[in-house]
Amino acid sequence: RKFYLTTRPFGFWGPIRKSVPTDLMAQINKENRRDILSTFMAVPWQVCLFLMWMALMMKRWDQFWVLLVIVAVLSLWL
Repeated sequence: RKFYLTTRPFGFWGPIRKSVPTDLMAQINKENRRDILSTFMAVPWQVCLFLMWMALMMKRWDQFWVLLVIVAVLSLWL
């Protein structure tokens, strides 16, 4: 139970989840939803960050500036 309350994992924690107070459970669920949704922004951010530096090294300035803008927008979103 202590591990569950400390890390707040999502998944199949049914018996332990039932022993947690409902107000705390609502807070945990909200945090887990936010983390899952942020994954949809974090993965493209990571890919664009990598590609941006690759474009810089290959001196592909058109791609670099586009990727830089995408990384900046995704950084603000995250």
